[in-house]
Amino acid sequence: MVLHLVWFAPAVVGGQPPRPPGATPLRVMSINMLGGRADASQIVEVARRANVDILVALEITDGGLRNLRDADISRLLPYRYGAAAPSPAGTMVFLRERAGPVVQLATSLGGLSLTTAVRGLPVRIVAAHPASPADFARWRSDLHAVAEAAATTSADLVIGDLNATVDTRPLRDLMARGGYRDGAELANIGWEPTFPANGVRRRLGIPIPAILPIDHVLVRADGGADRVRLVGIRDTDHAGVIADVWIPATGRG
Repeated sequence: MVLHLVWFAPAVVGGQPPRPPGATPLRVMSINMLGGRADASQIVEVARRANVDILVALEITDGGLRNLRDADISRLLPYRYGAAAPSPAGTMVFLRERAGPVVQLATSLGGLSLTTAVRGLPVRIVAAHPASPADFARWRSDLHAVAEAAATTSADLVIGDLNATVDTRPLRDLMARGGYRDGAELANIGWEPTFPANGVRRRLGIPIPAILPIDHVLVRADGGADRVRLVGIRDTDHAGVIADVWIPATGRG
C-alpha cells in the first residue's frame, strides 16, 4: 500500500517546472470517436465553448468527418491534417493555423506528427493511437514508433488515445526517452479514468465503469499543464480530454 501511494502521489501533489516569461499557452482536446459514432455536434460545441487551439480526433471515419463538417468544425478549426478511414484506423488533427511538415506515423491505427503556429510560436505535435494491448506485440511496436516520432521531431506534445496507463513499461519508456510528463499528473487531477465511458461496454448486460486513464496529453519536460479536465461525449466509449498546457518560447532539440 505504501509503495502504491508513493507511485500515485505525483498525480495529486506533484510539482511542475516554473512557468517562464513568454511561454506559449494553448488548449488542446483529444477524443476517440469510436469508429466515427461519437456525437460530432457535441464535440464541436465542447471545442467551441472551450476555445481549443488543437483538436485530435481518433477513430475518425469518413462519416465521422462528414458529421464534424456538418457541425461547422471548419469555422472553429479550419485546417485539418491526417486521414479519416472506413475502420478505426483514422486519425486527424484540426487546427487554427496551417501546419507543416506533416508525417504519417507507422502505427496500426493511424497517427501523424506536424508543426503548427500558436500565437506566433511553433508547436510540434505527435497525434497517436497505438493498437490495443490485446495484441501485445503490435501494441509495443506501435508505442515504440510513437516514441521514435516524438524523439525525431523533438515534439512539444504527444496527444491521443495511447492505449496505455502511465505505469506500463512501453509508455514509461516513451516518456523517459523524450522527457515527457503526463498533463493530468502536472495538473494534479488525481485518478481520472477515461475508458470505458458512457456505459457503452457491457458484461452480462451490466455497464462497465470507467477504470483506465489511457487518453493522454504528454508535455515536454520543461513545459507544464495548468488544468486538465475530462468531458463526456455521447456515443463513444472514451471521455474527451481538454488540457490547458504551456510550452517555453525557447527552442528544443
